[in-house]
Amino acid sequence: RSRALSEVHSTDHTKRMPAASFPARLKRSRRLEGEPNARAKTEAHKREQWIRELRELVIAAKLPVVEIMRASSDPSNVAKLLAQGRRGSTIRRRVLDWNVAARYFNIVAGIPWPRGIHDVLDYLQSLCDAELPPSALMRASHALMFMERAGNVPVADQLSQHPLLKAAVQ
Repeated sequence: RSRALSEVHSTDHTKRMPAASFPARLKRSRRLEGEPNARAKTEAHKREQWIRELRELVIAAKLPVVEIMRASSDPSNVAKLLAQGRRGSTIRRRVLDWNVAARYFNIVAGIPWPRGIHDVLDYLQSLCDAELPPSALMRASHALMFMERAGNVPVADQLSQHPLLKAAVQ
């Protein structure tokens, strides 16, 4: 018993546990290490990436802005306007949310855009049936509004402004 106590209270620190190993892959990119504007450059790069994704969704949905892009001498300038001055993280959230909705509309109607308010209400009902939180309905509504504004849909034709949709989301 005295031997066990002496081992516990021993001051011999040579029997320490092995040092923790560092992860093989760091979470942060080393590409811009030491760059004074690394955060801004990373944000700009991510924003450009999500603007490209947004552009693909707008083209697939055949929204009115597509005609403007085709007529423009530099479609990339018009594509930058699609983002409406939003941050990269906001664009990312809206694009990811709309991808889910577009998949639903593709399955239901064969096109990645709702045919009318009935499709949007059916989509929201499917989200409710899946027992998703109310925030999922709000995100879907915000994604629709974002896509309509990005696609230059006339205000009179915007489904996100329909009273039934507003009642369903509240």
